[in-house]
Amino acid sequence: MNQNIRRETWTKTSVYHQTLFKMLVILLVGTLALSSELFTSVIGSIKQAEYISKRNDLNGSNILEISSAIVELVERKRKNNNQDKPSLNYTLTLQTHPASTVQPNFELELELVLNATSNLLSNVHNGAWMGLPPFDQSMTATRLLVGMEMISEILAEVTNRQQSIMKTAPEIEGLNINIINVTETELQVQQSSITFNVPDLHLEISFEDVKRRASKNGLGRTAFIQYKNIEKWLKSNATSENESYVGPSIITKVFSASIFPRKEHRTKLNSSIRFTLLHKFSPLNSSDVSCVFWNFSADDFVGHWSDEGCKVISTNDHNTTCECDHLTHFAVLMSSVDKKISPEDEFALQIITYIGCTISIVCLALALFTFCFFRNLQCDRNTIHKNLVFSLLVAQLIFVFGINQYDDKVWAKFSKQCPI
Repeated sequence: MNQNIRRETWTKTSVYHQTLFKMLVILLVGTLALSSELFTSVIGSIKQAEYISKRNDLNGSNILEISSAIVELVERKRKNNNQDKPSLNYTLTLQTHPASTVQPNFELELELVLNATSNLLSNVHNGAWMGLPPFDQSMTATRLLVGMEMISEILAEVTNRQQSIMKTAPEIEGLNINIINVTETELQVQQSSITFNVPDLHLEISFEDVKRRASKNGLGRTAFIQYKNIEKWLKSNATSENESYVGPSIITKVFSASIFPRKEHRTKLNSSIRFTLLHKFSPLNSSDVSCVFWNFSADDFVGHWSDEGCKVISTNDHNTTCECDHLTHFAVLMSSVDKKISPEDEFALQIITYIGCTISIVCLALALFTFCFFRNLQCDRNTIHKNLVFSLLVAQLIFVFGINQYDDKVWAKFSKQCPI
């Protein structure tokens, strides 16, 4: 009786929490539409997203809903900025009470999105992520990547001073927004590339590419973000129909590199970007390593790992150096698919196999002949040897004659019923 009462109470409590969570998400997404005069920026709604992401009882659908809300809110923020065309001589001072300021506090919004993303990627929520199909895991992780890039772009575009903005969070090991004056003669002489260094990453971007995309006031804007563990949720070629996933292994952390302004997530460069990533674990074979980027659709956030425009410069057990002709989200991949053997190597293996098996069959036949026809060797021990030799001889003959019969249906059926 008591157990039934407890079970009924727990069910009601669970339903209550789920209903409360959905109400919070609806409030989060609809804040701007319902009260545009009160919220001149989305900071109040982003605060709600950051607050909800701290909860430890989230499930998979909660993670998906929060990530969607973050992207939608940041997208609205960007559209509002483009419509208002702000021109701020923005100084980076983190306000403790942003509602009391006249200007929107863009750095605080960046901090909140950063913390919300880090909270959702925390190991505390691994169970919630595992509750999602691989397809939804990839889509949700892609939304978080897009949200971080968009909020970084907003902050970079409204900052009209030369400065560097650096942030970190438990699951985001480095976020660096650089605003530099590309018209300064000293800078042009001294700097041929812009670098980004964190413990697991060294990155170089051509100064000329940044200069080419600089604004009218001569400011070039770049952003670099490195994630700690997001790669485990970016499942290449996962589909909505497949509940399980087996694919290539990402052996480094994921990072993104951007030059603002940009027209699309994948920005083409005149000069290749070069970066070195530290391996999380050593690859089985250096030839299996590829430099890849997360190629996704901005419409539905469905993506896959691709090596188009990227190549491996050098690799060893500890790190890999890559070059790519565009900017987006990068990592190093270790293929889990067996590579095809060339026809020459396959022919050589066949020759070696047949020669080795023939020698083995001849030797076994001689041994069997010896045990059978030499009377002086007849004893219980040699009878055991004789049976063993006979078994090995039959096995070798079946192997030789059946090695190329894998397409034969009768042989395939026989081999399944009588495996050797």
